[in-house]
This record gives sequence, structure tokens and C-alpha cells, in this order.
Amino acid sequence: MEVKKLKRKIILMQILSFILSIAPLIVAVACKWNDYVRIPSDAIKLTIGGIIVIVLIFFKAIGKLKMPQRRVILYLFLLVMCYLLTTILADATFLIAMATLGEIADMCICQHFIKKWQEQYQIEKNADATTIKMKKEMESMFDRFLGGGRS
Repeated sequence: MEVKKLKRKIILMQILSFILSIAPLIVAVACKWNDYVRIPSDAIKLTIGGIIVIVLIFFKAIGKLKMPQRRVILYLFLLVMCYLLTTILADATFLIAMATLGEIADMCICQHFIKKWQEQYQIEKNADATTIKMKKEMESMFDRFLGGGRS
């Protein structure tokens, strides 16, 4: 398989992974949105918190989410997220169940292919680099052989 096609397949699968991870959660929050945003300030806090959650899920989907090494940073982050998402914490069990459903769908459908294709991509990328290097070396040897015979 060509390296560019494989890279494209990996990117498309990561996008699908992101959509599968977040879809159940978005549907659950959308269904109860009017209950969560009775006060305008709640709508603003919920929107900011939701954007942060979406960004984190996106980074998880593309494999770039790293956990902080210091627990203080993690706890401060959790404190801010709880403050921003206060209005929906009453439904935490339901929302966590929806997030878990999305993660299970992602794990079953996407993660195996992403891992397999990333490994194949690295193998083919390395093979292409080796082929190019060998080709240059062979051309160099051939030029030296022909150059040496003509002098």
C-alpha cells in the first residue's frame, strides 16, 4: 500500500475515532441542554467546559493526550472543569455512561485499525527511505565503476 494512501486512511480513522468517542456524549447533552442552561452564566460556563472536553477528546483520538506528571496540575484542572461543568454534574452517572459507550465503540471499531495502520505506515516509510538510500548508493557505485573505467 502506498505511504500517502496509508497516512490518509490513518487520518480518516482518527477522525472517525473522535466522532465515535464524542457522539453519545453530545447527543446526551443536547437532549438535556435546556435543563442545563436555565441561567445565562451557566450557558457560558458549560460552553467553555464543553469546548475543553471536546479538545481533550480530540487529542485523545489522535494519540497526543499526555497526562500531567504532577498531581497538583491534574487536580487544578479537575477543579476548573468541575466549576465550568457544575450544571451537568447532577447527571454525571448518565453522562459518564454515554462517554463510556463512545469509548467502547471507538475501541471496538477504530483503535485496532489505527494501531495496525500506523505500524504499517512506519514500516513502509522506513522501507521507502532505505530504498532511496540504496538507490543513491548503487548509482554512486555505478558512477565510480564507469568513471574509473573511462579515465
